Amino acid sequence: MINSFLTIVLVLMVTRLQAACPEGWIYWSRSCYYKSNQAECHGSAVAFCKKFNATLVNINSKEENEFVYKTFVSNPTFRRTYIGVVRKSCNNDTFVTSEGKPQRYFNWETGQPNNLDTQEDCVEMRQKKWNNINCGYMLPYVCESKLTCETTNPCKNGGRCVDLPHESTAAYQCICRYPFSGTHCDLRRKVCDKGWIAFRNHCYRSFPGVRPWTVAGMVCRRAGGDLPVVQLEEENAFLRQTFPNLNLWLGITECLCGKKCSVDFDKVIYSNWDTCEPKDLDEAKGCAMLKKGTGNWKNRDCGEKHNVVCKREPSRQIAVA
Repeated sequence: MINSFLTIVLVLMVTRLQAACPEGWIYWSRSCYYKSNQAECHGSAVAFCKKFNATLVNINSKEENEFVYKTFVSNPTFRRTYIGVVRKSCNNDTFVTSEGKPQRYFNWETGQPNNLDTQEDCVEMRQKKWNNINCGYMLPYVCESKLTCETTNPCKNGGRCVDLPHESTAAYQCICRYPFSGTHCDLRRKVCDKGWIAFRNHCYRSFPGVRPWTVAGMVCRRAGGDLPVVQLEEENAFLRQTFPNLNLWLGITECLCGKKCSVDFDKVIYSNWDTCEPKDLDEAKGCAMLKKGTGNWKNRDCGEKHNVVCKREPSRQIAVA
């Protein structure tokens, strides 16, 4: 049931992203692509893409290379196209993106790049492989516009959009203002149950006593929530100010030795580590704690006993009229 719900959510998010592409552009993996069959020199191609807040296509993986080839270059009429890779002006052996950023993926033809007559500073896709050519050549080109919070603005009702790492399934996450929630903050939450404190679109409650990290998580899950994974500076400040005398376990652990964990130290979208933290990482000191008074985070032995504050969503929701 849960997997079916998550599948529906992901389909809806992809559909929303596809709709964000301009007419005539093609959606793939969090970007919109456009193939111009009008031949231009490299500089004119870059200028055209900029008109749409786009760049010449920046290919970052074998999968994207295959997508660009099959979608835009395999047509017998247009087997060559400019891509967004150029020679770095200060280093003849280095190629970067058209915006001067490091290029991580390459798919050169055998013997390329060869810099014929020392004038081949631009790159084309020729079939699936890449060839460096003179930037004055007149070629078709592919533009790419990455879907980010800035380009899509998907969050409603004052929600804050946060771009997620590229390996994430979704392109962004909406951090909603209470009482709104949902993928795009388009649902309104009911008030929190008695004993719980509302902040933005979640409810928080402290439970008496101190417990090891694993037991603390069990307490929260029995209450219908989990240990808090802090997503914003404001949320961190809320926890510090609302529970000023408590050292609080957070729902963040270090994934060590292949063990299962909730949210890895390296995967959080917000962090507030104390100076030199996290430190002395091993399988024991792999749990995060919010320090009372300062709100700074420390990595602690998961067997230590600290206070428990749980975070959950309100139990009911209604669509916003």
